[in-house]
Amino acid sequence: MFNNGAPITLDGDQSIPFRFQSSVRDTRGSGAGWTVTASTTPLTFSNAITTDFILDDASPLVITCAGSCTNPGALTTAAPGTDMVTASPLPLVTAGIGTGLGGYTIGTQGNFLVPSTAGSGATTGGAVTITISTP
Repeated sequence: MFNNGAPITLDGDQSIPFRFQSSVRDTRGSGAGWTVTASTTPLTFSNAITTDFILDDASPLVITCAGSCTNPGALTTAAPGTDMVTASPLPLVTAGIGTGLGGYTIGTQGNFLVPSTAGSGATTGGAVTITISTP
């Protein structure tokens, strides 16, 4: 098993960090809003044990302006510690009506557990699909 190219040695339960970045640029000028969602599948180890992706407890979403933007503090974000493996897409960031104009960079970070009982060999799943939608 690998984490960003580094092998993971199965030696007790291990919390492995993850992070990815998304960009949103709303230049419509209407202030209609938008939502960034994540659809995530669990990791399934070779012995059929699964593990979920969990948003970081301290800083799950770091939002910065990319160029010019309106108040990034007005955006609604997913709660720290939220499980990303859900039945329907998880809203990570939402810009309500009148917010979200301009460009934003959204850093998402969290972790997943590699249990000591995970089997060695092929691991499947763990796909995160990001969707940006408008009302």
